Amino acid sequence: MTDVEIEKLWDELEDVPTDEDECIDVDWHGWSKGTHREEIWYWFDENHSKGVGWLMNERETKY
Repeated sequence: MTDVEIEKLWDELEDVPTDEDECIDVDWHGWSKGTHREEIWYWFDENHSKGVGWLMNERETKY
Protein backbone atom coordinates (compact mmCIF):
# COMPACT_ATOMS: atom_id res chain seq x y z
CA MET A 1 0.00 0.00 0.00
CA THR A 2 1.11 3.55 -0.62
CA ASP A 3 1.30 6.21 2.07
CA VAL A 4 -1.71 7.92 0.49
CA GLU A 5 -3.79 4.74 0.72
CA ILE A 6 -2.70 4.22 4.32
CA GLU A 7 -3.62 7.83 5.15
CA LYS A 8 -7.11 7.22 3.76
CA LEU A 9 -7.43 4.19 6.05
CA TRP A 10 -6.19 6.31 8.95
CA ASP A 11 -8.94 8.83 8.21
CA GLU A 12 -11.51 6.02 8.14
CA LEU A 13 -10.27 4.65 11.46
CA GLU A 14 -11.39 7.85 13.15
CA ASP A 15 -15.02 6.85 12.48
CA VAL A 16 -14.70 3.23 13.64
CA PRO A 17 -16.56 2.81 16.95
CA THR A 18 -14.60 1.62 19.97
CA ASP A 19 -15.68 0.22 23.30
CA GLU A 20 -14.70 1.37 26.79
CA ASP A 21 -11.51 -0.71 26.57
CA GLU A 22 -10.42 1.09 23.37
CA CYS A 23 -11.08 -1.97 21.20
CA ILE A 24 -12.88 -1.63 17.88
CA ASP A 25 -16.55 -2.48 18.13
CA VAL A 26 -16.91 -3.81 14.56
CA ASP A 27 -14.84 -5.83 12.11
CA TRP A 28 -12.80 -3.38 10.01
CA HIS A 29 -10.40 -3.98 7.10
CA GLY A 30 -9.18 -7.35 8.33
CA TRP A 31 -9.14 -6.52 12.03
CA SER A 32 -11.74 -8.32 14.11
CA LYS A 33 -14.14 -6.71 16.51
CA GLY A 34 -12.35 -6.58 19.85
CA THR A 35 -8.93 -5.66 18.42
CA HIS A 36 -7.27 -3.03 20.61
CA ARG A 37 -6.64 0.26 18.82
CA GLU A 38 -2.94 0.17 19.68
CA GLU A 39 -2.56 -3.08 17.75
CA ILE A 40 -4.02 -1.29 14.73
CA TRP A 41 -1.78 1.73 15.34
CA TYR A 42 1.21 -0.63 15.32
CA TRP A 43 0.26 -1.75 11.80
CA PHE A 44 0.10 1.88 10.67
CA ASP A 45 3.48 2.55 12.28
CA GLU A 46 5.04 -0.40 10.47
CA ASN A 47 3.47 0.36 7.08
CA HIS A 48 3.50 4.16 6.72
CA SER A 49 6.88 5.64 5.81
CA LYS A 50 6.62 8.36 8.47
CA GLY A 51 4.93 6.24 11.13
CA VAL A 52 1.91 6.56 13.35
CA GLY A 53 3.36 9.49 15.32
CA TRP A 54 3.40 11.57 12.16
CA LEU A 55 -0.14 10.48 11.27
CA MET A 56 -1.37 11.45 14.73
CA ASN A 57 0.52 14.68 15.34
CA GLU A 58 2.09 16.16 12.26
CA ARG A 59 -0.08 15.31 9.28
CA GLU A 60 -2.15 18.13 7.92
CA THR A 61 -5.65 16.93 7.16
CA LYS A 62 -7.64 18.14 4.19
CA TYR A 63 -10.68 19.25 6.18
